[in-house]
Amino acid sequence: PLIKDGTYTIFSLLDKNKVLDIEGASNKNKANLQLWTRDDTNAQKFKFTYIGKGHYEIESCRSKKVLGVECSKNRKETNVFQSSARNCDDQKWIIRDDGKGCYYIISKCNGLYLDVNGAKTIDGTNICARKFNGSNAQKFKILVSNKL
Repeated sequence: PLIKDGTYTIFSLLDKNKVLDIEGASNKNKANLQLWTRDDTNAQKFKFTYIGKGHYEIESCRSKKVLGVECSKNRKETNVFQSSARNCDDQKWIIRDDGKGCYYIISKCNGLYLDVNGAKTIDGTNICARKFNGSNAQKFKILVSNKL
């Protein structure tokens, strides 16, 4: 596997102080994934588990729920949120190295890339999945949380 099983913080390449975060540190299903200033809470830490065949499950350390998307093949964009694990393709992720120390995070069910909506860096900016465009809004640094 490209990423070893463990707990990580996912930084946006748009701003070195902004990370992926579960909105309101919620434990609820469908709680939104957003961009937020790094504060090292469990709402900003994610457990990566390699589940085979190039796929990962990404679990919030706060809620113990996994990241998923609405699995529609016909969409150009879809929202990303947490929900209870069901071992379905909409909760499986592919990690690709960009060759420069960053990663793309891609939904198995629809091939869409994790993306910071509008390439904004304001706290609360939505994280969605959309068609590949290669921009910095789709590139992330995945760093071990306990080494931060």
